[in-house]
Amino acid sequence: MFKKIVIGILIIVVVTIAFTQHQQNKKYERYISLEVRNSLLNVINATIFCNHIFSEIYQANEITYEQVQLLRHSFGIIGPSTHRLISIAQIYNENVPQGIFAANAEMDIYILQQFADILVKEGDSILLTEEQIYTIKCFNLIIAGFIDEIEKKIAGVYVPDAEEIKEFYFGEGRYIVDIDVWNKYYGDNMVRHKDWQKLLWALDEAYREKYDF
Repeated sequence: MFKKIVIGILIIVVVTIAFTQHQQNKKYERYISLEVRNSLLNVINATIFCNHIFSEIYQANEITYEQVQLLRHSFGIIGPSTHRLISIAQIYNENVPQGIFAANAEMDIYILQQFADILVKEGDSILLTEEQIYTIKCFNLIIAGFIDEIEKKIAGVYVPDAEEIKEFYFGEGRYIVDIDVWNKYYGDNMVRHKDWQKLLWALDEAYREKYDF
C-alpha cells in the first residue's frame, strides 16, 4: 500500500514538473516570437524606406544632409534588428547567414565616410560623382533585391508608393505589413514559423548576387 502511495506521489510530481516546464516553454516561445516580430517589422520598415531614399538620390544625382541623416537612422535600426534575428536563429541553427547585416554595415560606413563630414547642416547638398552614382545604384539594387525577397517570404507585406512612404515610416499606428494577415498567418508564436529564417538565407543570397563593386 505504501509503495502504491509513493508511486502515486511520484507520478503527480513528474506530471506537475512536466506541466510547469511546458508552460514555461510556451511563455519563452511567446517572448521570443515577440522579439522576432518586432525585429522583423523594424527590418522590413527601414529597408523599404532605405530603398525609397536611395531611389531619390540616384534619380537626382545628388544627396542632401536630410537624406544622409535618414539613411543613417534607418541603418541604425536595421543593424541591431538583423543582429537580434540572427542571434535568435542561431538558437535553432548554428549556420546562419549574415548577408543583410554585412550589407547594412557596408552601406552605413560608405555614407558616413563619403558624406557625413561634407553635409553638416540642414539644407546642405552636393552633386554625386560618377563613381558615387554607380555605388548608390548598386546599393539601390541590393535593397530592391531585399524587398523582393521580403515580399516573397513574409505574409502580408505592403510596399507603399513614394507618396505614402513617409506617412508609413513616420506616421503613428501605421505598419508596412497587413497586421490582420500577419496575426492570422503567424499568430503569437512566430518563432515556430520558418519564414523569417528562410528570409535570412534569401537576403544573404540576394546580397551576394547583387554585390559586384
